[in-house]
This record gives sequence, C-alpha cells and structure tokens, in this order.
Amino acid sequence: MVSRVHNIETTAKSDVAPTYHDYMKAVHLAEYSRAEEVYSNIDESDGRYRADNLHACRSFAYFARHDESGLVKVISSACHLRWCPMCTTAKTSQISASVTRWLKKARGPKLMTLTLKHSSAPLESQIGLLYKSFRTLRLRTPFARAIRGGIWFFQLKWIPESDEWHPHIHCLMDGNFLPKEWLSDEWMKITKGSYIVDIKKVHKIEWAARHVARYCARPCLLSDLPFVRAVEVVQTMHGKRLCGCWGTGKECDLGSIKSLDRSHWKSIGSYDTIQGLSSTVADARSIIKAWQCKITLSPDIDFSAVDDFISDRITMAAAIAESHFTPYLYDT
Repeated sequence: MVSRVHNIETTAKSDVAPTYHDYMKAVHLAEYSRAEEVYSNIDESDGRYRADNLHACRSFAYFARHDESGLVKVISSACHLRWCPMCTTAKTSQISASVTRWLKKARGPKLMTLTLKHSSAPLESQIGLLYKSFRTLRLRTPFARAIRGGIWFFQLKWIPESDEWHPHIHCLMDGNFLPKEWLSDEWMKITKGSYIVDIKKVHKIEWAARHVARYCARPCLLSDLPFVRAVEVVQTMHGKRLCGCWGTGKECDLGSIKSLDRSHWKSIGSYDTIQGLSSTVADARSIIKAWQCKITLSPDIDFSAVDDFISDRITMAAAIAESHFTPYLYDT
C-alpha cells in the first residue's frame, strides 16, 4: 500500500486545508481527479488497488524543523504511482536538481528534440518505433563521434483535430557540434519519413533541466486528454521507461525519489494537529508561516507532546471501550 515517508516541499498558499492530502490535492485538482478516474477504471479490470493508494497518498504528514537551519518542511507518506501528480511533482524536483548538476559539468551542452510524424498507428507501435529509431541514431558514426553522452526524456502529445498521437524525445547532450541538416536527413532515413528535429545549444541550464525533467515520471497530463485516451496512455505506458541516459549522462542520477535523511529533522507536530490549532494558537500559526514563507522557526515551538497526549488518550479510550464490550450471543 503506502510507502515510507519522504520530504515534500510545496508552494505557499494562503488557505491551509484540514489535511495534507487535501492541501496537495487542491494544488493538482484537475490532474488528481483524472488520475483517480483512470485508476478506478483499471482497478475494476485487474482487481488491484491503485485508486486506494492514490487516496492514501500524503494522508500521514507532520511538520519537521531542521536542527541547524531552523527551516520547516512537511514530511509525508507517498503512493509513488506514476500518474499521481503529488508524487510526480516531488520526483520532477529531484531529477531537475540532478540534471542541473550534470549539465553544469557538460562540455557544450545541447538540447535535441526528435519527433515522429502524426500517425493513426497504435500508440504501442509508435512508441516502439521511436525508441528503436533513437537507439539506431546513437549508433551512427557521426553522432557517436560528436556526442559524448546524454539524458533523454519521452514526451507525448495528442492532436485533438486528427485524434492522433505525437510522440517525441527530448535529449540533453554533452558533445560537440552536430549539423542539424545531417541530423534531419539521418532521422528521416531511420524512421522512413519523419524529418522534423531540432538541436540547439543550452544557454540557460536551470530552465533546460526543468523543461525536460517534467516528463521524467509522466509523458503528458492526463487532464489534457479525453478519458478514453487517458486510459489508453496509462495502460500503454505501464512498465515502459520514460527517461534514460548513455555515455557521460550516466553520471546523472535518474533513479527513484531518495528518502529524506531525517537525522537533522525533528518532528514538531502532525499536520492535522498544527492545522487544527492554527485558528486559536499563535505558535501553530508560526509553524505554518515558517513552512509557507521558508523562514526560520524558534526551537522553542514544538507540538509533538500534544500529539503524544492525543495518541495516549485515543489508546486509553479504545482500551476502556474494549474492556466494557459484551458480545451478544445468537442462536444458530
């Protein structure tokens, strides 16, 4: 079901939802709603519980203060579903940072885009052709000599007017000059008809990293697609790689989200407790302000004892209720 906790930092909002799940859901409402519909539909066919995991994502959350910087963040549980907008936002942030570090060391960083012409062929076959063609291109001698390595990301667009898919690959590359004319001609030969490509020098490293990292976990937004097409994408992309690297690009970490090192982060109260007290207790409001505005928080502010007290009372109430419970006996 739901995995262990990891860190999530979000953009400040003026209104704080009663639960962290509700807060994050509101940030990504359209995408969350479509993912919920699609997962519920697929679960009916194979009997799995993706929709339940999505509903539980970020359901456990607490505020934590860094013992050195005094900054506050929310640490929460996660479902790690590919199409969960809350999880993909966190993954995109981490991969963007990793790509940025790699790009800063690259010699002659470039951004290349490879496309396939619009087609009515099944999405599965189009993706297969794109990936196979990309592997073939990297083996061509002029390409292999010019490019030392790179990182690729898959993107998918749907054309409403023709009801056709438009898959393509973005690559951030470490290499020397590669003529666009040669690239276009070679790509047309390999794909047997697709010639639209682009290659340009990267001038703004952070922008380029964010641009491609958004496709690292999901190649498109489900909320931009009709329901039937959204289901098709989720089922077709299941188990398929959405990004990868070769050559010097292997120095970039594109793996799963790293768990937060919590050795310097101390819990100062559950999200539900702090949010519930924020309307009447100034210190609770200070925690939320420190989180939203990314400012330091005094080490004297701590509501973890309140959580312990509430937990003890709940445990005690359950024990009392159980000790007074007398089961009814029925004749059979």
